Amino acid sequence: AAGDLGAQLPSEAAAARPTLKYDRRWATWRKDADAAEAVGLVAVIWADMRIEMEDLRLAPLMREMKELLCEQLGEEAVVSIVDEHFLQLHRLFVCLLASAEDCQRIWDTWRPRKLLSGAATVTWRDTIDAGSSRLVPRLKTCWNPMRLDMDGMSL
Repeated sequence: AAGDLGAQLPSEAAAARPTLKYDRRWATWRKDADAAEAVGLVAVIWADMRIEMEDLRLAPLMREMKELLCEQLGEEAVVSIVDEHFLQLHRLFVCLLASAEDCQRIWDTWRPRKLLSGAATVTWRDTIDAGSSRLVPRLKTCWNPMRLDMDGMSL
């Protein structure tokens, strides 16, 4: 069962453990090849957007951003737009299901981009690709700051 996937102890035979099978940004974890139940993971891309606007109408801004990004990257490309630290940072973080290549292709159209009939300027500052091998070394210390031996983690 899916709940048993993480029940393997490190001392048990490695062959009995489920393994991740990758297909580009997607990974699937099954106990055996024929199992119908599985855990699916996806590596997302985060777009770091700087916002300049006088009146803080975030809801209509986020709607327009989502609409435009979905037109450019596919109708389900925008997973969420995080505005948690907007007042301090004047930035929004957009979680995308898209390829890094497609994000690079449209990046210039957001450097900067006027929205809300010119009332807001949005600039795509940075792209954080969770599936990139360049990101893993940078995050390893976040995942395991005490440098403990481990063979898995729970998010």
